[in-house]
Amino acid sequence: KENDEWELPTFFDNKQFYLHGDFSAKKISNLNRQIIAYGGTVQNFISDKIDYVISDKEWNKDFEEAKKDNKKLLIVNEDWLMACFRRQKIVAHQPYEIKND
Repeated sequence: KENDEWELPTFFDNKQFYLHGDFSAKKISNLNRQIIAYGGTVQNFISDKIDYVISDKEWNKDFEEAKKDNKKLLIVNEDWLMACFRRQKIVAHQPYEIKND
């Protein structure tokens, strides 16, 4: 019997995400589905448990507060997620990081 079981890679295992910005309902739904498919969890509010904020915004006070409460927090743009999906692994966040310049 052929082994027809295949598994999606779970490179987002134990990673918590928060989507921040003016994403359309369809975009939010798609991002949620992909993050979950790769083992991640999407939260509806920001907390110190969040690993990644995915945002379409510039650096702002919200980010400053969040970083104060959560030193490990990475705030990146959506292109980082797309790169992870494409490469099927967590890629370096630095080129995609939203920073306080």
